[in-house]
Amino acid sequence: MGKGGHGAKPHVTVDSIYIASQVLNQLHQIVGRQVDPLKTGVITVGKINGGQAFNIIAENTNMSGTVRTFDAEVRDTIEEKIKQVTKAVAEGLGGTANISYTRGYPALYNHPEPLKNVDDLAQNVVGKPYVKYLLPSPGMEDFAYYVKEIPGAFFFIGGANKEIDAVYPNHHPNLMWMNVVC
Repeated sequence: MGKGGHGAKPHVTVDSIYIASQVLNQLHQIVGRQVDPLKTGVITVGKINGGQAFNIIAENTNMSGTVRTFDAEVRDTIEEKIKQVTKAVAEGLGGTANISYTRGYPALYNHPEPLKNVDDLAQNVVGKPYVKYLLPSPGMEDFAYYVKEIPGAFFFIGGANKEIDAVYPNHHPNLMWMNVVC
């Protein structure tokens, strides 16, 4: 939050869009400079909204995004640093910041024994050459809550048909959905 005003008089305003741009730049430094390089984390600001007209300096600008990591300690560090950096940058530029941080899904970890069971079963059904292991993904999945309570393994069942161009992964804009009536 800043102090809005006419675009011709920036010296009597506090430009919230400018503050948001500086916060964004500093947020991207957190993982690279304050997280162990042998661990991983991602901060993504996916939405910024501010201003009402091209010639008015915005009083308020809202930003929102997501944090992804496989490590609970890194998750804590990133949350703390986001709050510190956002507040410090906003105040340093004459504004203020309200930060609402909601923790989303935890990382999903497969347990070794259930994973081996799934692997053995899949190899028996489709054959070893068709069973592929994927690299860890920081995507979000409800199943992460289950395996925190009960040992389990998450897996994908894939399919593709190059002849009809059905080769896209989930969430891809060209994914073709099929409606099946039973």
